Formats: sequence, C-alpha cells, structure tokens
Amino acid sequence: MKLIKQLILCPIFFFSLSACDSHMRVSGKVVDENGAPVVGAKVWLIFANWVSDSVTDKNGEFFNARTHGGSQNVNLLVSKEGKQLYYESIDSDKSKVSKTIVLKKGSQSELRTPEHE
Repeated sequence: MKLIKQLILCPIFFFSLSACDSHMRVSGKVVDENGAPVVGAKVWLIFANWVSDSVTDKNGEFFNARTHGGSQNVNLLVSKEGKQLYYESIDSDKSKVSKTIVLKKGSQSELRTPEHE
C-alpha cells in the first residue's frame, strides 16, 4: 500500500514542480523605418528579480530566454544610439513570443510604446 501511494504521489509532486518553473522565450528582429536590420541594438527582458539582455546580430535578430518565472509581466526594452527607446510589457503566460520591432530615428530620451505609434 505504501508503494502505491508513492507511485501516485511522485508524479503529482514532479508535475507541480514543473508548473512552478515556467519558461519563456522571446525572440525577434529589430529593423529601422525602412525595414533594414538594426545591428547591435541592446534588447533587455526585465522582470521582478531578473534581467536578461542580448544584442541584435547582423540580421537584426535577437533571442532572450527566461526561466523560473512567475505571474508578473515581463518588460521588453530595446535601445540603439540615434534611435528612440522602445518599451513593451509582455504577457508572461505565453511560452513563446516573437516580435518585429521598428526603431524610429530620434533621441534615446524619447520613449516609444506600441500604444503610441
């Protein structure tokens, strides 16, 4: 009887652990107003107690991964000298997010969000 309880409880325990360990993958491409890739843009994922950063490659592509997530939203911030800052809050319930971000000319002190395009 003890063995049966262990066989039943063990999978439940491991399932509950994996549910607490959510994974999120954010990838995408950063382009300018003409659709050309923006090389070397800094891309940050910012959340409660963790920051993940990357730099766009020669194709303007980036990849960030987040693990051990909670229910709070993740903030995406993109910057490049000579371009406006880009900010967006991303729903952390999604496991994969793919974005195409257009950086417009301007000062980095100017903040652009998807709602104000």
